[in-house]
Amino acid sequence: MKRYYCIVNTLAVPARDIVVLNAAEDEGARLETGRVQGAWPRYETIELYDGERLVCVLANPAHGFPAAMPPNRPLAA
Repeated sequence: MKRYYCIVNTLAVPARDIVVLNAAEDEGARLETGRVQGAWPRYETIELYDGERLVCVLANPAHGFPAAMPPNRPLAA
């Protein structure tokens, strides 16, 4: 069984909240993370994990982070 959870970090308090998600796969967990994002408008970052595996990190553009990171591309040789 997969166990997805988010760690919500704010500017003043790292690990401000830990939210367990109801999801069975990465895409469902990402959608649930969007709901967490809406509940914490002043978040700095939200880290999504599957157990100990980091799935993704959302960074708040209101704090100067890019709105979306470009997709990973292979390095040129």
